Amino acid sequence: MKKALILLIAALVAIAVVPLLAEAATERYVEVTGAWVRFYVNPSIKSATASRLEQGERVRLVRQYNDHWYEVSHNGQLLYLTTNSRYTQLVTVNAPASESYVVCDAAWVRFRTAPSIDAPTAGQIERGQRARLIQQYNNYWYEVLWNGQRLYLTTNAKYTHVETVSEPVGSPSPAPPQPEYEYYVETDHGWVSYRTGPSTSAAVAGRLQLGDRAPLIRQYNKYWYEILWDGESYYITANPTYTRLVPANQADPYSGWTWEQKANRLIEVARSQLGVKYIWGHQEPGVGFDCSNFTAWVFGEALGIRFSSASSYQRFNVGDPIALSEIRRGDLLFFATNDKADGSGHVGIYMGDGKVIHQSSTPGYVSIQPLDGTWLGRNLVFARRVIR
Repeated sequence: MKKALILLIAALVAIAVVPLLAEAATERYVEVTGAWVRFYVNPSIKSATASRLEQGERVRLVRQYNDHWYEVSHNGQLLYLTTNSRYTQLVTVNAPASESYVVCDAAWVRFRTAPSIDAPTAGQIERGQRARLIQQYNNYWYEVLWNGQRLYLTTNAKYTHVETVSEPVGSPSPAPPQPEYEYYVETDHGWVSYRTGPSTSAAVAGRLQLGDRAPLIRQYNKYWYEILWDGESYYITANPTYTRLVPANQADPYSGWTWEQKANRLIEVARSQLGVKYIWGHQEPGVGFDCSNFTAWVFGEALGIRFSSASSYQRFNVGDPIALSEIRRGDLLFFATNDKADGSGHVGIYMGDGKVIHQSSTPGYVSIQPLDGTWLGRNLVFARRVIR
């Protein structure tokens, strides 16, 4: 009798446990039923948005925050989606005990939109990053899920491998680890072209503008850097006249300076080029500048502030506009010319005491001139403040 009672209790416990196990083996997702729905960074329509989810896409539910918002996990972030049934619905799916990922072992590997090297590329995965494995499509290709897209990666063991990761039910998906770069390539010469290969014969793919920084993948040889730009790898000259390497963790050495200290440093560097001749389109200390190449070089050399060497860019984009009655040492001053009345044709640096240091075709070299009673004073039309 006692044995029968024990068996009965065991059977009842088993019956009770089965639904619990079944429930534990499922996960809940928010699915988009409208055309698309925006993510919000906080549960409020007044908060900032963070991309969007397209029709049919799903994102893992963390909890229903309130009657109006779902809290969800997307690419390692906690975000919020509307609970409005016109746009979203909850769905329940079986949760795998583990997930398989394709891990990038090379510096980078390109995604393809189809399982073929002839298929268009769709960005790239970088060393250490993981893409969720859907299936091994064939001996040559993995089918993966990446940012909501179904894409393909090579199975070549030189570049990728598969790893399986156990994930507790309901836990947020881990964010792919971001690659760390020790150095960046920065241009020192207005702009520099980057190419599809390490050769001047390779096609030009675009330009790195002055002040842009591209992550350094490696120094390919003594002539070329391999860089990452817009998700693709390219090559840019290693010639120190045009580019330089900047440590990723380089601190601003002037962060504790007052504006007066910065202005003094700026004027000191500008004065070092007095007498250097005018060469249009040139930026080479001790050799030659034009007006806007001179101002761009001075700010970059003195304070590490880098911007385009185009006078029109400086006129409309660098620093903040200020009234001419409020100019002080270190401000950029802009002057009307015959063809550019708005001041985008000539620029100099205010030294204080009514004087400007600038490069000009007249007299033909870097010089200091007063504003009062001169062409400069009569044609001063605009000013911008860069240092604070």
